[in-house]
Amino acid sequence: MALSSPRISIDNPMTAPCLRVQGTWTAHTIAAHWQVLKPTLQNLSCTSVVWDLRELEALDHLGAQLLWNTWKRQWPTTLHLLPNQRTMLERVAQFSAPLPPPPHLSVRQLFLRLGAWVMNRQEHIT
Repeated sequence: MALSSPRISIDNPMTAPCLRVQGTWTAHTIAAHWQVLKPTLQNLSCTSVVWDLRELEALDHLGAQLLWNTWKRQWPTTLHLLPNQRTMLERVAQFSAPLPPPPHLSVRQLFLRLGAWVMNRQEHIT
């Protein structure tokens, strides 16, 4: 049986958006589809939404950690899931190490980032 790609579909009921997590959220499939999945997760607004995990085909620790980090390591206000999914997410929540602080950038590093940003924009203009 082929593993389906990890994805999130967005339903917009009148009350609050519902993010339906679907497919196979395991290390193997996440790694294979990371280039598509990463921007989707980064662009999500996690406030005032309903999360529904009941359509997941599989969830391992990596998939649970990815969701937990997407939720900024807090339980969503409204979450629909199956008992085995709750067990996995509770385990990840319990044993997640604190995130390291963001690196402090020197003035030189900030200047180099600005230069790279300007050069990138210049390529798009010409």
